[in-house]
Amino acid sequence: MLRAEPSETKREHYLDDIEHDLADYGATNKTGNPTLDTVLTSKSLYCAHHHIELTCVAQGEVLDKVGISEMDIAAMFGNALDNAIEYCETLDDPGQRLIRVVVRQVRGFAFIAVENKIASADAARLQTRNGLPRSTKGDDRYHGFGLKSIQSLTRQYGGELSVKAENDWFKVHITIPIPASQKQR
Repeated sequence: MLRAEPSETKREHYLDDIEHDLADYGATNKTGNPTLDTVLTSKSLYCAHHHIELTCVAQGEVLDKVGISEMDIAAMFGNALDNAIEYCETLDDPGQRLIRVVVRQVRGFAFIAVENKIASADAARLQTRNGLPRSTKGDDRYHGFGLKSIQSLTRQYGGELSVKAENDWFKVHITIPIPASQKQR
């Protein structure tokens, strides 16, 4: 958006606003992966402004071991976090507006988790099709592309996607094998 803005004055104003927000909320993330840091910082700022608690424990360098491209990192985490944020915004109780992100190496796999609190009633009504939850927004032809995109990207890297509601948490878990040549890095 900033690069496309033709007005230098507006670009500078936007950058000033971003810097101000970063200073105010201390929302910068240092995971070891600059792309993941950018996505998490952006989403952290949004969450802070909308009374959503986003916690993250991430070893971003694990994403480099499996060779996920910058665009795919942005799409994968952006979609997962957008879904979690959108749901959390529907919760009336701010104490339930919780999202947690984990990225770490587990044995020979990169493990990624994006989880958000879910109301028990919503968890009980969750319906799936082909391993993915059906959209609650109505016509599946026009909704639900975020998780389908995550599933496609995960498979592209030889991984598996698991999506489930459990113990009042909606869980998106991704495991991607780390090539043998990268496991010790």
